Amino acid sequence: MKIHLCSDLHFEHLLNEDVDQFFYKLGHQPKVDLLVLAGDITNWSAEHQARAKKQMDRFAGMYKDVVYVFGNHESYATSIALATKTFESIGYSNIHFLNNTEKTVQGKHFLGGTLWFPRPDTEPYWLTRFTDYIHVDDIQTTGYSLNESFKKDLLPK
Repeated sequence: MKIHLCSDLHFEHLLNEDVDQFFYKLGHQPKVDLLVLAGDITNWSAEHQARAKKQMDRFAGMYKDVVYVFGNHESYATSIALATKTFESIGYSNIHFLNNTEKTVQGKHFLGGTLWFPRPDTEPYWLTRFTDYIHVDDIQTTGYSLNESFKKDLLPK
């Protein structure tokens, strides 16, 4: 199986022309069976979601199957819950979203989740300085619980 792997594309920071150039180059690569989008691809906040959808539409049109795991930037300027709901509401049939889940795609087993950081025992100094705490609305509730459930439910015992 041939896989394209992309992460940290940060399309939300690029001009449309640069995104177009990326897709042009991607379209001229040798054909592969599957694309894995491993986080920080785009942003699903209200400000960026129309553009993010267009980008995902392009990936969905280029590949038979796409496996997608959010990074932290997918939820910037919104919440993890709302970014997830926004993406899932589109209902792509060939983009397989892994959110502390596992799925078999083309006979290969994938598991994935964002892997937020664990809940600290005390309030560390970086709580007000680390940008995730500033830009992701529900990081201290949803982020911590997703991290704990990933370790509990998906990692080998």
